[in-house]
Amino acid sequence: MKKISVMFLVILTAFSLIGATYAENTDQLNMTLEQAVNYALEHNKDMDIENLNIQKAELSHRQVKRQIEKFNDDKEYKLSLKAYNRDLYNRMIKGVVEKQDELGLETANKNKEIKINRIKYDVEKAYFDILQAEKQVEIADEGRKLSQEQYDHSKKMFELGTISKQQLLESELNLSNAKSGYDNAVMAYDLQKLNFNRTIGLDYDTKVKLVDKFEFDVEKEEAVDLNESIKTALENNFSVYMAEQNVELGKLTLEVVKIDYPENTTKYKDQQISVMQSEKQLETAKNGIEMAVRSSYIQMQNAKKQIASYELAVTKAESAYKLSELSFKIGQGKSSDVKGAQISLEQSKYNLAKQIYAYNMAKLDFKYGLGIGY
Repeated sequence: MKKISVMFLVILTAFSLIGATYAENTDQLNMTLEQAVNYALEHNKDMDIENLNIQKAELSHRQVKRQIEKFNDDKEYKLSLKAYNRDLYNRMIKGVVEKQDELGLETANKNKEIKINRIKYDVEKAYFDILQAEKQVEIADEGRKLSQEQYDHSKKMFELGTISKQQLLESELNLSNAKSGYDNAVMAYDLQKLNFNRTIGLDYDTKVKLVDKFEFDVEKEEAVDLNESIKTALENNFSVYMAEQNVELGKLTLEVVKIDYPENTTKYKDQQISVMQSEKQLETAKNGIEMAVRSSYIQMQNAKKQIASYELAVTKAESAYKLSELSFKIGQGKSSDVKGAQISLEQSKYNLAKQIYAYNMAKLDFKYGLGIGY
């Protein structure tokens, strides 16, 4: 019996990490983006809370249904109503109560979907953040290696008497700065790894290797129809839907109020104002969604254009660096010229990585902006 229990625990542990695999002979966890999202959804306490909220809404829904059924069966109460407003009163009271009840249950279910979207968005962003940090380390490491090569060559030239002590010191300082830059990049990367683990629900000490790299390829990017995207976003977004339902509910309530309170009463005016405020909130919600979609679209298109420019800048900077390095080696250039060319090369690579990241973030915002909300 004890052996069976132990085996059961092992199986449970294995299933808790479905999709994620440990690298052979290490404690490193390899994860694709999809696996990271699934892990986060399975280990997020908010999902348990949303499930309880749904159960609570379902209980309330059943209670309201019983109350409505009781109201329908209460013939004495119906007969006590004035004949001229009985049918309208029954219809409106039932309409308002049932509408509120339906919205309560629907909201609980939709809030769970929104929470799922929020978790997915946060995981994807954390995934891109850590990939961006990895790229920064890669660029800084390249710079460190170039500076080391430059310093080693400068030492040989100094020993041969072809450069001054000052030039050697400059080369040494450049190497020291490059090492500091690399250390800072590694520190930033380590912080992003902590953030990623926290986001998906892993222990901070768990080592994770990201499998998906998301290299930018303009030819593989699909064309986007902005107008269709805005239409889709307005149809799908739950905040817009709720605003529409609140307008409808407000108008139903106004009809109920109208039964006992004429149009020249404050009670009627209050509800009339409430309807107008709901209509304004609907307009605000639609404008907000459209603005978000348009903004992310503009940012996405701008980043895409900038990527092409920065790719060209990297190519030019690489050529300039090779030329300055060659000039220095044959004694026709200065170490400061080489360092300047190296700085330009690193900066152009940083700018390119930054634009690719900006594009991925804008694309992420655009994608989730078309859904239910997040």
